[in-house]
Amino acid sequence: MKNRLARTVRAHAADRLIRGSAIVWERRTAGLAAWIRRSRRDDLTGWKAALGPVLCLVLVGILAWILYSVLRALPWLLGLLVALWCRAAWKAGRAPAEEAPAETPRRPRRRPMWRPFAPSC
Repeated sequence: MKNRLARTVRAHAADRLIRGSAIVWERRTAGLAAWIRRSRRDDLTGWKAALGPVLCLVLVGILAWILYSVLRALPWLLGLLVALWCRAAWKAGRAPAEEAPAETPRRPRRRPMWRPFAPSC
């Protein structure tokens, strides 16, 4: 019984990390592609309009090479990056709630009569 529960928990955690990792990967690549796409100039034509994306790709390549060099020199840093990636994947891999929780009526917030540090208008 205990082993089955442990396997179920591990399988759930692995599924959440896998699902979240795919989501994080999609977000990062989509953001990078959008950044490169936005660098294209619409007011120019021909090869001059494509200089922005080319320079962005060169910059991405240089930054990737720098990251590779730093990770080769400081391998412990890779463990930190993996931990940050797993944290982001864990947050992103949350299963969507099937039912929305019932809304509880909230009482309206009262405005304070006096705010000591509020700017005067």
